[in-house]
Amino acid sequence: MNRPATAREALVAELIGDVATLLERMESLRPTVDEATQALVDAAERVAGSVGPLQTQIAGVAKQTQVQAVQHISVRAQQLASAMIVEQSAAMTQAAQSIVREQVGPTLQRLTAALERVIRRADRPWDMWLMHAGTAAVSAGGSALLVLYLLGRW
Repeated sequence: MNRPATAREALVAELIGDVATLLERMESLRPTVDEATQALVDAAERVAGSVGPLQTQIAGVAKQTQVQAVQHISVRAQQLASAMIVEQSAAMTQAAQSIVREQVGPTLQRLTAALERVIRRADRPWDMWLMHAGTAAVSAGGSALLVLYLLGRW
């Protein structure tokens, strides 16, 4: 090769030499890039192959979670229903007691008092006859006095 005549030619020659060196280096890297590309393709295929089983596994976990959630909701609903039944029973008992105490109680007390009076009279039947006999005697005596008074005047 000839020597460059100007600095410009020297720079261009040097640049061409650097480009040639770069091209050689790039050519030497090509197998490594091809291997890396193939490794990436293989990895992508493995990932794509493992996505299916992972989706199946996630679907199974989701199904199991759904079943457990439904069971939990069912158990909790039964617990709440039982608690509500107990609470409603207590409220109904209290309402019934209040009704009996306020509405039926006074009437029962009056009936009880009346029945006790009747029982007392029934236990002593002669009291009633004595009352009638006394009333008859007083009436007869009063009538006799009235008759005597009226006869004595005429």
